[in-house]
Amino acid sequence: MNMFGFCPNPACEAGDLCSLTIEQKVGQLFIIGIDGTEMDAKIEETIKDLHPGGILLLGKNIENEKQLKKLISDLQTIAKEDTGLPLLIAIDQEGGVVNRIGFLEENTAQKDIKTREKAYQVGFNRGKELKDLGVNLNLAPLLDEIKENDFIFNRAFQENQDKTSELAKELIKGQKEAGILTCIKHFPGYGEVTFHPEDNLGERQELPEIAQFKEAMEQNPEFVMTANVVYKELGDLPFTFLKKGVDLIKKELGDSVLIISDDLDQYSLLNNYSLEDIVVKPIDAGVDILIFSGWRLPAKDGVKALLSVVKEARIEEEKINQAVERIIEIKEALK
Repeated sequence: MNMFGFCPNPACEAGDLCSLTIEQKVGQLFIIGIDGTEMDAKIEETIKDLHPGGILLLGKNIENEKQLKKLISDLQTIAKEDTGLPLLIAIDQEGGVVNRIGFLEENTAQKDIKTREKAYQVGFNRGKELKDLGVNLNLAPLLDEIKENDFIFNRAFQENQDKTSELAKELIKGQKEAGILTCIKHFPGYGEVTFHPEDNLGERQELPEIAQFKEAMEQNPEFVMTANVVYKELGDLPFTFLKKGVDLIKKELGDSVLIISDDLDQYSLLNNYSLEDIVVKPIDAGVDILIFSGWRLPAKDGVKALLSVVKEARIEEEKINQAVERIIEIKEALK
């Protein structure tokens, strides 16, 4: 392997760690948003320039079933030509108020799920519909401990902790059996944050209850998403930036789950930290994948900021390699 992280060995297959350039490795650490509803020269250029590990689908990308299938298929074609690896096609399909694909038949909100049987059926039916479209990662379910005034109250299971754990496990089981990857969220929780922390940084003194996350791991969800909240108990930085936070996840949930940040392209972060810190601190802490939606700053800005730091050797390339190896392992099942 040479100084740029590229292996000249002709026996190395496309999509292997040693076949990727340093630019491609850094790109694999990002799930980014895109503009538009169909493949065009700009989107193709973005994929070939940034080499993203995944695409975050938002409402602005979705019109109807035929259009969405075509868009996802075209995205995958370009990505595989570029890196030899498929994309994680991620979506927040929670049901209820956060339901990015409005035309799916299964749109049950988590708050309306009361039995294990219903939870499994929702997970399975939703997973089947998503898989048919080409979506392979659902950023759901939510497992945050909640109170009535919390901004996520109407998005979460509204049962006691034990019941929430059981419902979550069945929903995850359904999604997995339908062939969909699962990301539980938002560890350790947005509970007691009464405003949406997109514009202003959420803060609380103590960590919330996390037992429901630990219980959900019995179904082996592939990913866990972090909350961009400052928990004074751990320090003065957002949880996503803290090695203490990542260490807590590994201690409580194990080493197998991949860690995804909540969207880093938020004014609550951009107004308080440099762009470099926003993308470097999570990776340095041990987060595997960064979501950068491009909603406020172009996704290119986030990717290039991390790439610059890596090329200047201000972050260990081995840390990048470790994350990319874990991502490739997950993607092997998607090829």
